[in-house]
Amino acid sequence: MSQALIDAIPTDYTLQRFARLGVRAVDVVLPRTYYDPWAERPPYRFYVKIDTVAYTPVTGRWFDIWAATVAINALCVRNGRAGRARTEASLVVRLDRKYESPGEVVSEGFNGSSSIIDAASS
Repeated sequence: MSQALIDAIPTDYTLQRFARLGVRAVDVVLPRTYYDPWAERPPYRFYVKIDTVAYTPVTGRWFDIWAATVAINALCVRNGRAGRARTEASLVVRLDRKYESPGEVVSEGFNGSSSIIDAASS
């Protein structure tokens, strides 16, 4: 995974409202996916997907999402695993990779396993 993917995630510290498509008065519509612009091992491409487990809008910070991505990269990706983290605002950050061949995109999950980091409990 390249540093460019981590750099693509905003680091704003102001509170914003996150929710799924169709909910009114939100700042950020989810799910939202960021792709690594540099595929380190073609045809694999890393991505970060941001979503929520809440049915109503949640208030959170982009900085917390960025921090979760850095933690997943340090603890999971470098050990050959996909990873998920949940922020205190119930935002779920998933870092994984996809296999891309002409006409086909398949989610890999690295070696078939993933790690979960629960930021809300720490």
